[in-house]
This record gives sequence, structure tokens and C-alpha cells, in this order.
Amino acid sequence: MLLTIVAPAVLVAVVIALVVLAKPPYAAIAAMLLVPLPPRFWGSPVFWRRVGVAVLVVLPGALWILYTTTSVATPVPRLAYEAGPLWTGPRPAQFLGTDTRAQAQVLLSDPALLLSLPANCLFGLKRALLLAAGAVGIFGWLDKPLPVPVYAAWAAGAVGLALLVGPTVRSRRMDLALLAFAALLTAWLVALSQYLSWTDVGEVRIYGPQGRYFLPLIPMLALAFERRPADGLAPRTRWAFALVAAIAVLDLAVVPLAASRMY
Repeated sequence: MLLTIVAPAVLVAVVIALVVLAKPPYAAIAAMLLVPLPPRFWGSPVFWRRVGVAVLVVLPGALWILYTTTSVATPVPRLAYEAGPLWTGPRPAQFLGTDTRAQAQVLLSDPALLLSLPANCLFGLKRALLLAAGAVGIFGWLDKPLPVPVYAAWAAGAVGLALLVGPTVRSRRMDLALLAFAALLTAWLVALSQYLSWTDVGEVRIYGPQGRYFLPLIPMLALAFERRPADGLAPRTRWAFALVAAIAVLDLAVVPLAASRMY
């Protein structure tokens, strides 16, 4: 009996550790290991044991990114360019690629940039719409969008799914708050990592973040919800499955045709 409980928990911890090791900016998803939060969790030994496990899960990825950044990270080559307006070092300052250390110098020279740059990247209306479209799919160098009806169908489907499934589940508020914060922190870390490793030195905006980078954060939030008693709610669930299936069929029909015209 104990093995049936411990084994899945160990497997989940190992999988999250591998994800963080491959993509260290996703370290905050280790918050999944903390839910469901026990009552008065701050005084619960169970909670603090979970915190210890989460720290152990994140540690290899944190050490790896520290090592690679300082020892083996290579720049992305670019044509020679002058450092952007946020560069505070001596000028002229020409670079032939990205430079993680120089970007770190930019951020440390004005710590407010640690918040303002990711905020503009994630929450500016134009960038937010681009990220939302990218979560559905954009081909090429983000210059070959799908037909507008595809994006409209996904938006309508997301709203419809929320309306259909909402009454069938209830949230655990503290768990939802924790996981939502972890998702926001992950998005912030992803944006900063793109500034450090992909953006030209001293630029005023972040290059690179795409909507697909944030898709893994959506299923994580499901851990904060539980099903309500099924009385009278089964038809809603069937309609929800039908809606998802309809959007999938639309994609199967439209996306290959759109891609064939693009190329």
C-alpha cells in the first residue's frame, strides 16, 4: 500500500526534475509538488517535507544553468551591431552576437528592468495577442499566421469550455493561488532567460518568447480543481468533449491546407 502511494510521487518528482534540468526557467513548476496544501500548511510537517523535496528537485537544474552560463554558454551569432539604449557601458560598443554577461550587466545597472522588461513582454496588448496566437500556432519566423477563423475558434472554444466545465468543478483557493503564482513566476523567468540569451545587448524589448513556451503552465493549474458531485452535470461534460473534438477536427482540416499554401 505504501509503495502504491510513494512510487507515483517519486516518479512525478523525477519527471519535474528532468524538465527543470532541461529547461531551468521552468523551475517554479516544482510548486506542483506542494499541492494539495494541508490545513494550516505553514505549521504542517508534511508541507515542509514537500518543500524539501521541491528544493532537491530544482537544485540540479539551478546548478546546471549556473555552470553553463558561466563556463560553456556560447553566443548566438549576429551581424555586428551597436549596443542598444539600455547599455550603460562605454561606447562605441559593438557586438557580434548575444552576450549573457553583458545583458546581466544591463539588468543589474537598473534592477527595475527585471520587472519592467518581462511585464512589457508578457502584458503589453500587442505582445499578449501575439503570444496568444503563438500558443495556437504561427509558422515560419512568426510571419506566417494561420487563417483568422482558426484563432477565433480557439478563443471561442476556450470561453465555451470554461462555461461548460466551470460548474462541474470547484477550486481549492490556496492551491490555485500558489499554482497561479508559480505560473506567473515561470513566465517571468522564461522572459528574462530570453533577454539574457537571445536578445541583442541593451535592447529595450525582449526578443524570442513565443506562446508555445507557456502551454505547459496551463495543465498545471488543473491540480487546484476537483470534481463536484456528478448529479445533473454529465450533459455539460459531454458537450465539453464535443466542443474540444470540434476544434480538433477544424484544425485537422484547416492547418494542413494553410501550411501547404504557405510553402
